[in-house]
Amino acid sequence: MIIGTIALEVVILGVAYASVAFFLQRKVSNIDKVNEIRNKINVHQKELNEMMKNKVPNTDLEKKQQEMMAMLSESMKYQMKGMFVVVPMFILFYYFLLPAAFTGISGNIATLFTLGFTYQTLFVGSAFVTGIILLISVTIVTKLNKARQSANQGSASANDAKA
Repeated sequence: MIIGTIALEVVILGVAYASVAFFLQRKVSNIDKVNEIRNKINVHQKELNEMMKNKVPNTDLEKKQQEMMAMLSESMKYQMKGMFVVVPMFILFYYFLLPAAFTGISGNIATLFTLGFTYQTLFVGSAFVTGIILLISVTIVTKLNKARQSANQGSASANDAKA
């Protein structure tokens, strides 16, 4: 890959944008509340399936479905909050800051094998890859923390049983 100083600057901007956008979105979106609602939805879904197996009257099924739809709507509301921060920030970067910072630059600023990249493509690509890496990292850390918490709770309850 041939990369110049301009391309390196664009990649740094892409990484910075993705990092800030990722953490702002997580802060604004209230991920804990979304997960809590998701758990309630799963419980409701199981109850709904059980009701269908037991041939419960349609009015009860409809009532349960309406409750679940309300929870889905609330979950979407919390998830979409972050988009109101991230999308305007992306538009600002992509359509205003990048062109202002790299005026007079046209054509490819970096190549990978035979592919050429403009500064816009490089910005979007680096932001996308950084976002994926951050998402995977946070998911792994969250799962490890949950596993540790459940292991600690299990050992604490075992110690209580011995006492």
